[in-house]
Amino acid sequence: SSLNAVTISGLFLNDVPNDTITLANIFTSVDPAKPVKPQTYDLIGAYPNPFNPLTRIVFQTPIAGQVRLEVYNMQGVKIKTLRDEQMGSGQHEIFWDGTNGLGQTVATGEYFCLMRAGSFTKTLRLLLLK
Repeated sequence: SSLNAVTISGLFLNDVPNDTITLANIFTSVDPAKPVKPQTYDLIGAYPNPFNPLTRIVFQTPIAGQVRLEVYNMQGVKIKTLRDEQMGSGQHEIFWDGTNGLGQTVATGEYFCLMRAGSFTKTLRLLLLK
């Protein structure tokens, strides 16, 4: 890989105004073979949101275990269970296509995705537009 130099000027270094400092061999790298293990549970977000007809829900788990993701309407009625299974640690995604548990398209409006894993719970607001 090539190394680039970064020049920073106009700084006061050791009380010398407008001296020039050159920083060389500064680089970062990420090894895709070694994914970073999440340290916490999190229901990260939904993309896009608002959505039509599909949204991608991203979440993470620091350890393997049972994970449940459910969609509720504004009245608190469960619309659909998206996931209820043992999952490994890491970042995960699931898609919701705006349908209920019977496969019927739900009405335009606000919904909530609830994630439960161990003692962790978090809710994410979803907005379906048609």
